Amino acid sequence: MNLFGSHINNDAIYNFIISIGSKILFGGAVLLIGIFLINLLVKATKKVLNKAYNDVTLISFLSSLLNISLKLLLVISVLSLIGIEMTSFIALFGAAGLAVGLAFQGTLANFAAGVLILIFRPFNVGDQIKSQDLSGKVKEIQVLFTVLETEDNKRVVLPNSGIYSNIILVNSCK
Repeated sequence: MNLFGSHINNDAIYNFIISIGSKILFGGAVLLIGIFLINLLVKATKKVLNKAYNDVTLISFLSSLLNISLKLLLVISVLSLIGIEMTSFIALFGAAGLAVGLAFQGTLANFAAGVLILIFRPFNVGDQIKSQDLSGKVKEIQVLFTVLETEDNKRVVLPNSGIYSNIILVNSCK
């Protein structure tokens, strides 16, 4: 007799532990193989992008975005494979994403504009540009902001959403 006053079948407990243990081991193996394959895919993508674009900023951004996205999908898939119901977690992630998106609305606008600047290249590092009544030589193009150096050697940091949503006058050095 056990503490709960009922007889527990040892075979049922053994089968339950074997069933759960095998799912966890299988999920762990899938996770390890998945991480290995994702790393190979990210390295191959970096090589292809290096040959196609040879732009360190864009390659770094795209490869880290691919890496994080694929690993998040892998973890969700492995948890589902183990037997954990993922619908409520995905709904929770969606709600949290909406809340974070609303909280960081300006930052996300700068991020989106930075991605568009990096992809479409309306100007490059070294170009002389004028935007928002500010002008200077482009020193850096980051994902959230662009750094200009003015004629009087001042550093101006402009948010990318402001640059991308306004008229940009570009004097290219190339």
